[in-house]
Amino acid sequence: LGVICGYADQVRMIRRRLKGFKSDSFNRREDEKFMVDTVDNFQGDERDIIILSLTATRNLNKSFMKEFNRINVAISRARCLLIIVGNGREFSAVKTDLDGRHEFVYRRIVDQAKFHHGYFTEKDVMGE
Repeated sequence: LGVICGYADQVRMIRRRLKGFKSDSFNRREDEKFMVDTVDNFQGDERDIIILSLTATRNLNKSFMKEFNRINVAISRARCLLIIVGNGREFSAVKTDLDGRHEFVYRRIVDQAKFHHGYFTEKDVMGE
């Protein structure tokens, strides 16, 4: 299991909240223990399950999380299951530069999740 964050401050906050939490890896390999880190530090690593925590900033269009290489690393670290937590509406409006074209990469991710019945709102998760 791994948690990927866009920002180091978010990593530190999650690590503080999880202090004392013990988790074994699913396959018992020592090098695949529970990990919380930034996208950049997760490059070259993978886990069976990844939780990608997308934090909205004041101006998402200036966020480095709109860079395609970071998006690619973040969503390709999961072997079996990728869970993305974030504001789908906000991220769907972000344009990503992709080979000189401005594309709505996050919108495509959200649309695919909805198509495959894997998109859940806060109400779906928390109830009302």
